[in-house]
Amino acid sequence: FIPFSSHKLVSFSSCQVLMSGCGAIEYVWDGTAINKEEIARIFEQEAFEDLEKTKDIPFDHDEPMSWVDIAEQDELEEQQSIQQANKERGRKIFVGNIVDQADTPTKCTTALLTAIFSKYGSIECTRFHITNKFAFFVFQNQEDARKALRDFKNYKVRCSRVNTLTKHLKSKVEYPESDALITNIPTPMFYCRWPRDKNPRAKQKRDKKKKMRDQTKLS
Repeated sequence: FIPFSSHKLVSFSSCQVLMSGCGAIEYVWDGTAINKEEIARIFEQEAFEDLEKTKDIPFDHDEPMSWVDIAEQDELEEQQSIQQANKERGRKIFVGNIVDQADTPTKCTTALLTAIFSKYGSIECTRFHITNKFAFFVFQNQEDARKALRDFKNYKVRCSRVNTLTKHLKSKVEYPESDALITNIPTPMFYCRWPRDKNPRAKQKRDKKKKMRDQTKLS
């Protein structure tokens, strides 16, 4: 999709994508038809970030970066990460063990799980890491995030949501892709929690306590 100069609602049979001039995207699955092509389209949006993509360090052969420059760049990225964490605090949920019925992590499985989570409200961004089987779901507001976290801590609720999605896909006989999607449905064995604190002071306190415990053991 191409970002619009003003807000515009783009509708598919299974989802609605609100695109703004700043590139923000809201994804909400309305529970109707869904197929493999539309799941793939979700991942074409900027709202999905692959955490496994490596970042190349800028390097100029004429003016190579010194170790000091690299350290300063790392410090800047760390500060930006902390600022982003503070901005998303209370809206971002960590979801681990995202696998399909064959115990395999896939992009499609993460997208289907995003569709389930979006029933609680608009999701601003999904960051996923396929190899480590986890994702971050950032909601537009804190209340939606709290409701999703509260419900999905309950195993019975997770089973219910997954079963509903399975029945829905099996009922869509007009879509030959449904069979392929069913194999990518997430198991209810995923778990949710708030992300770990990125506050450097909190980390320093934890490190200090750990150091004191280690010294006590040695003595």
